[in-house]
Amino acid sequence: MFEDLQVWYNGKLVPWKTVTIPVLSHGFSRASAVFEIFGIHVGPDGPAAFRMDEHFKRLMRSVELLEMEIPYTSDELSEAVAETETAQRQRVQTVVDENLEAARGYEEEGRLDDALDALSRVFAVAEDNADAVAAKTRVLATINEQLRQEEMDSRFTGLRERGMAKLEAGAFGAAAATFRQALVLRSDSEVQ
Repeated sequence: MFEDLQVWYNGKLVPWKTVTIPVLSHGFSRASAVFEIFGIHVGPDGPAAFRMDEHFKRLMRSVELLEMEIPYTSDELSEAVAETETAQRQRVQTVVDENLEAARGYEEEGRLDDALDALSRVFAVAEDNADAVAAKTRVLATINEQLRQEEMDSRFTGLRERGMAKLEAGAFGAAAATFRQALVLRSDSEVQ
């Protein structure tokens, strides 16, 4: 699902699976690295990084203290975050659109397990997507109805088979009449 995610690496967005770290990199082999971690959260005004400027100040201070060099300014890094977030948001929307469309098709074909699989891929990237929630509710209701119908059909089939066995065994008369009456009552009560 995320094979084509993009990451910002050495000044440009590239596919994440192409990014490598040389084994002999000092940062890898000796742990001489500086990093800051912050999340992008969706707020009322759209995506935002909480106190990103403070994160970058700490990052730049750490780089300076370790006498390392970083080829980007805080403003350039901020632009990179915005560019990366936009690319990821577009990718997430593509995943949502593709899988909602697949779920609709599967649902129309009666392939409800496949529809749920497609919806689970939507929830993996956008758990509060209203279209996916509505589709999931609809598909689960259909599955529940099918299970109820299958249970009713199996009860009806079992009752019918027992009744046919009695008829074939020659138990005519009152037993057959009782069976027919039970069959009618049973199927009527199950349908309701």
